[in-house]
Amino acid sequence: MALKSILCIFGGASHELNALNTAMTLAQSHAARLRVLHVSNDPAAYIGLYGENIIVGSGVIGAIEKQNKEQHVKAKQYVTSFAAKHHLPLDTPDVPVHHASAQFLHLTGKPDTIVAQEGRLSDLVVVSQLAGRPDTSNSAAVTAALFNSGRPALMMPRAEGDLSMQWRDKIIALAWNGSQEAARAMWGAMPLLERAEKLYVLVARDH
Repeated sequence: MALKSILCIFGGASHELNALNTAMTLAQSHAARLRVLHVSNDPAAYIGLYGENIIVGSGVIGAIEKQNKEQHVKAKQYVTSFAAKHHLPLDTPDVPVHHASAQFLHLTGKPDTIVAQEGRLSDLVVVSQLAGRPDTSNSAAVTAALFNSGRPALMMPRAEGDLSMQWRDKIIALAWNGSQEAARAMWGAMPLLERAEKLYVLVARDH
């Protein structure tokens, strides 16, 4: 099983840099095409929620547009910098099929819908753990990647410090209970399992 198309969800926050770094390392080692997806909320969506008079009169639209622009600029700067460190061609047309490359993809709309749609076009979705809490239930984008894309998702711990340039995939633990979900997880992880030097299969027979 080949890993040729990777999608990384990246909002531009510093705690997401571990996910971005890992996605680029994986793209490089698997000669894959990486799409770094940055989603901006559509200001028009708030009009239907609160009413046009309230939204327009309060200046909410302008504030959302300003925030979207700032996050977009920051995300693009990070992606450009990391692509250079990994020697990945960024937004370069006519890259040979079997060469690693990266693309910065900026879309506007509902994050959960966009992530689910774009994730289904990928072999792997890389996301970052939310800042400040271990759960992901309040993140529409992360939830969509995990449950609505139908593709394997790799969730990376948040990290803001010095990042290793190498993806460490030599030792892997596989949770197994014989279920359909476990089989799908194993199959989705096969490109990583094939490269592992050690594989531990974890089985819990009781609670």
